Amino acid sequence: MTWDEEMADLQSAKYLLDNLDVLTVHFEGGSQGEFYVVTSIEDKIQGLSSLDFLDTDGMLFCFAQDSYIPFTMKDMKINLSIAFFDSSGGLLSSGSYEARDPAPVVCSNPPYRYVLECPENSYGGADLKI
Repeated sequence: MTWDEEMADLQSAKYLLDNLDVLTVHFEGGSQGEFYVVTSIEDKIQGLSSLDFLDTDGMLFCFAQDSYIPFTMKDMKINLSIAFFDSSGGLLSSGSYEARDPAPVVCSNPPYRYVLECPENSYGGADLKI
């Protein structure tokens, strides 16, 4: 990647992150984290791709209704743990995924309402409580 491309990625990432709300997510067992909240389609498509590091604990994707929309790791620069939750915050499934891996299309069956992405193994299988 050229310097200009890297700088364009950084500016794009900064713009994205500067315009997102941050939510404190409380986990079973008392731990908590600060997560960017993503609700728009554009921000969901961008997600954490092209970020080298995070200044929060991760990103929380919120869907208005149950969803099967898949996630991919092909444009990620960091390894992620991804967890899928139902509408009441119950954990449906989770896993760890390698950055830039074109193979996995990450999804959940049954459908999910929330998706939490964070650096690999940050929040294990904890239940989400908002």
